[in-house]
Amino acid sequence: MAREPGARTPNITSQIVVAVFVALIAGGTAPWWWGALSAGTSTTTTTRPGAGGETDTTTTTVATTTTTDTPTTTEASGQCRVVIRNPLAILYEETDRFSQQIAQIPAGEYEVVEVETVTRINEERWLRIDVDGALGWIPDDTWTVDSRKGCSF
Repeated sequence: MAREPGARTPNITSQIVVAVFVALIAGGTAPWWWGALSAGTSTTTTTRPGAGGETDTTTTTVATTTTTDTPTTTEASGQCRVVIRNPLAILYEETDRFSQQIAQIPAGEYEVVEVETVTRINEERWLRIDVDGALGWIPDDTWTVDSRKGCSF
């Protein structure tokens, strides 16, 4: 097959540039939980100069243990109240977003009965509230809680 006049042939430099660009895009869009895959290990790399200008590199991986799902429960002091305005706010049975959903929370102001801090990958604070007779947990985040009144945490 003959090449058409004026047709470009890809050179090695453009192929390398495209490969690097694709790798940067793929690495930059890695899932947020990507770091959790190696959360239980600690890697140390040591490089020592050797004789004759050579280098000796040693990599050591040590397993680390972390305590997970360790709740710290405290009673809400005084009249701690939260204002919820999000129509998609959900009341959960336990301090976990994958637990049973009890009810959708109507907009309003609710008294906090209990506060629990749970450490999984990150530390999360959960608030126990009573919504029309249903006692359940909400995450203390800006998506669910619009504002707090009289809270000391």
